[in-house]
Amino acid sequence: MKKTLKPGYKGYKSYDYLTPGDDYKVFELAAEGNEFEEYIIPLTDEQEAFYEKVVKDNLMISLHEHPFCFPKNISETFE
Repeated sequence: MKKTLKPGYKGYKSYDYLTPGDDYKVFELAAEGNEFEEYIIPLTDEQEAFYEKVVKDNLMISLHEHPFCFPKNISETFE
């Protein structure tokens, strides 16, 4: 199955108005987004066509977000 969704907006980084080292302690962060292997659900041609129509005809908003990052050294989590 080929993905047809467009990538999300990438023009803003959380708290980019703060100065690292002055406004907060700087931590090396753990990698994000690649913790799990991609899992593709096999679809029939009919299911694929339905999916394509839903994506094309509807605005989709993700309500499943994880608003936190962990430091690479997990023992620094609560510093």
